[in-house]
Formats: sequence, structure tokens, C-alpha cells
Amino acid sequence: MPKLNKKGFIGAIGDDLPSLIPIIVALLLFFTIFTLTLNTYTTKNVTLRKNMSLMSISRELKGDSLLLDVNQFLMRCDNTRLNTHEYNFRVAVYSNEQLKEIAGEDQQLIDDFTDLSLGEEHFLEGKYGEGDDKRKYYCEYKRPAAKDLSGKRAKYLTRFYPVAVQMEEEFDVLVDGDIIPQKYLLIEPAVLVMVIWE
Repeated sequence: MPKLNKKGFIGAIGDDLPSLIPIIVALLLFFTIFTLTLNTYTTKNVTLRKNMSLMSISRELKGDSLLLDVNQFLMRCDNTRLNTHEYNFRVAVYSNEQLKEIAGEDQQLIDDFTDLSLGEEHFLEGKYGEGDDKRKYYCEYKRPAAKDLSGKRAKYLTRFYPVAVQMEEEFDVLVDGDIIPQKYLLIEPAVLVMVIWE
């Protein structure tokens, strides 16, 4: 009569199955962690590239943080737009008072950049050229076939850079009993606001 408890040969894989399970689990764990780490690295790298692009563009536009006039700013803007950039951007200069007013009314600053007709009211302006023309301190770059900036759908980054803007103001001065208008150059503290999106 055969014995029921007698061990038999299961096969090549069957005998090694207990040792294969930990190896397979270890390999699955390794590749899962490797994939997660690679995804995190890629995400952080994209954010870092956006920030580096922001700094590079803002450095070109603000120079040494003193904007002599709107002509200089627009010339820097034209030079910046000649280069090919990976991201789209919009840049505007605000006076400190204007930013304080926007913050006091609980407005979203991004609205100025998504709806430019609203932003035109808030952007700082300066004398353009030799005449009495005035232009806004505003610069935009859009890649061909790029989506427009939308505050709800687009992923965007916003950065603020303090700058000083040289303004020409006219004051009435009393000279020998006569009031004569005199032009003076004043330095006004301002903020260069930059929005970048894909």
C-alpha cells in the first residue's frame, strides 16, 4: 500500500518557487520606485527650467533694475523677442500705488494679463519718442500656434521684481516772481510683473 505523506518531485520551477517569489517582488518594488523617482525628477526639472527661463528673460528686460524710459524698455523687449523661448510670457510694470490699489480691492493680478483691456488701465506708462506719445511698459512673447493665457485653464508662474523707473515730470517753479514750468527727472519705485505659461 502506497504512503500518502511521501514527498515527490514537483518539477524544476515548482521546487524553486519559494525562492523565486521574493526575487519577483523585489524586482517589482525596484522598478516601481525607479519609475516614481523618474517622474518626480521630470516634474521638478520642468519647474526648474521654467524658473530659469523666467530669470533669464527678466534679467534681459530689467537690466540693472533701473528703467530709464519706456523707449529703453520696449527696445529690450524687442531684443528679447528676437530669441526663441521655450515658454510664452507677458511682462508689465506697475507703480507701487497701483499694486497697492489692486491688492486693496481684492482683484486678481492675473486678470490684467488674461484681459489686456483691463490691464492697460493698470500698467505704468511713459513718454515714447520725441513727441507727446505715451506707451505702456508692457512686453509679450507668444510662440507660434501657442494657446492664449487663461487664468482658469493654463498652468502659469508669476514673478515680481522690484525696479526703479525714471520719469520726467513738469513742475511750476517760482523764479524772480514768475512761475515757470520746469522739467525734472524723478525716480519712481515700481514692480516688474512677469507671467510665463506653456
